Amino acid sequence: MSENWKSWEVWRFIEVGDGHVRIMSWHDNHMLCSDGDGKVSTTHNIMGEWEKWEVSLAPDGSNGVVIKSVSHGRFLQVGKQGKLSTCDSLTGSLSTWHIAAANRQQFFLSSLAHDKRISCSKSGIFSTENRKEWEVWELHSEENGFVHLLSRKFGKILCSDQDGNLYQTDNVGENALWKIEISPTNTLHILSKSSGRYLSCGNDGKQLSTCITNEPEDSETWSLEPILPSKMTGEKMRNLSIGGSVAALSIITAPFAVVGAIGAMGFGSAVEAWQLGLGMAAGMMSAEAIASGGAIAAGGTVATLQSIGAAGLGMAGTAASMSAGGDTSMGESTTSMSTYHNRPFCA
Repeated sequence: MSENWKSWEVWRFIEVGDGHVRIMSWHDNHMLCSDGDGKVSTTHNIMGEWEKWEVSLAPDGSNGVVIKSVSHGRFLQVGKQGKLSTCDSLTGSLSTWHIAAANRQQFFLSSLAHDKRISCSKSGIFSTENRKEWEVWELHSEENGFVHLLSRKFGKILCSDQDGNLYQTDNVGENALWKIEISPTNTLHILSKSSGRYLSCGNDGKQLSTCITNEPEDSETWSLEPILPSKMTGEKMRNLSIGGSVAALSIITAPFAVVGAIGAMGFGSAVEAWQLGLGMAAGMMSAEAIASGGAIAAGGTVATLQSIGAAGLGMAGTAASMSAGGDTSMGESTTSMSTYHNRPFCA
């Protein structure tokens, strides 16, 4: 166990059939494994049985989930000195787990027209070419599909007044609520609830405001760039980002959605794409990778809440499989995507 929040602490939950999952390290592709005596380790043996787990809601109304070995019927727990083990029966909080999205709902808000970010300081809101702490925003869901945006650095909330001016505040009110919309051309527009005005980056990217328009133009087009834990490794990981609006919106509403941009990422095979590109942190990239020129994938994300693991399908193929209840190959087994759509992988 660790107090860190880096790539070593990111795991992917991969469907393997019959409601079971494998839990694979995003950093090195090792899978969580346990034996009948309670020892927990990791392995590369993708075809084994000791790597299969069941994830279910914690009993008795407790928050979180419990994770049980399929082979041995033992529950994953935190043992002595913070070491992992399994036990025959539940041990309260020691065997209760919380699963959070790897980016913790943190994004850069980037203008696609000018490649500028929305930044926050102690004195106000402005645009910049940087991708640093001042440009990190946490996205928090509100009722009826609205969100508010909180500066991670300063703890301030992004707001818009009736005249189109952006400002920051400490409280979530009507002026702090935003609706993220997908345009007919699959781009993102961000609408103020209180004023009905669209977030805009005009004047060559120097002027941030909101404006009234029937059809948002390029200056009202945005991208959400998820920020992953640091110390990512591997060139292929540097190309995983959220550029398409469908992908970004899915990350907002379903943090553990299935990435459907496999075809655009240049993987050698469907299995390789499944291993590298899917799961709780799929399709996102670190601030370091973005800043150093990581590519933006043009594909999107299609999934219902908590449904993870479509291998080798593009966005359209995943959508068709989900809507038709089609089967998707998962290595040694075949899993109906519609069967396990209500996974307890979110709070």
